[in-house]
Amino acid sequence: MERGDAPRGLGTGKESSYGASFWCLRAARRRFSSEMRNLRVAVLLVLLDAPHADAQNLLPNPAFASGVGGWTASGPSLATFQWLNLPGPDGRPGIARLQISGPGSGFASACVPVVAGRTYSWGASFLPETGSGQVILDFFSNASCQGTTVVGEVWGPPALPPGRWTFLPSPNVLAPPSAMSVLFRITCSTGAAGFAVTDVDNVYFGFQGTQPPGIQDVPALTAPVALAFLFALALSGLRLLQRGC
Repeated sequence: MERGDAPRGLGTGKESSYGASFWCLRAARRRFSSEMRNLRVAVLLVLLDAPHADAQNLLPNPAFASGVGGWTASGPSLATFQWLNLPGPDGRPGIARLQISGPGSGFASACVPVVAGRTYSWGASFLPETGSGQVILDFFSNASCQGTTVVGEVWGPPALPPGRWTFLPSPNVLAPPSAMSVLFRITCSTGAAGFAVTDVDNVYFGFQGTQPPGIQDVPALTAPVALAFLFALALSGLRLLQRGC
């Protein structure tokens, strides 16, 4: 007698029927548990193979929740980059303010590594007060974003003053063949007035599919993943029906 099979010769009539039902239910529960284990494994494999599984924000303090560590202010104009305990576009406290005190442009920059030939998603949210806001990418053929070995430069869409919080996603960009790092530059520009301020929040740069802070914290159930889950669930149910008691 195999494990899980009902024992034979344990009574007759109603007593035998109750015994058979008990063993049938017990065997069905074991089969159900086995199918659920298979289903969990299948769903896990699908999730691991989902698009953009390696997408993560590479920038330091991208939501500026408590500071601007990892960012450096620079540029031909006197630039300052400071943290403010003010609500951002998503209502959460913590933003960064880029201010310049001379005509021209000022920058707040962060250097992150890149993989040549990979596609990246990037962007930011701006509140341009008296100066325009923009993101500029400078790709370098070294790992430290140093020197004049720029192998590619890409400009994102501008946010013009006066304005309100505006989310500016940029088109995906392909890292040049010799690129090893990228300088992510938050830019504030002004005219002859010589003074400008723009606020920025929720910056992001990462492999294709990377989302701004707050969005990437919640995993998205994509259509392929949902279909795979439903298929695995239906297959498990079909197996149980076919096996019967």
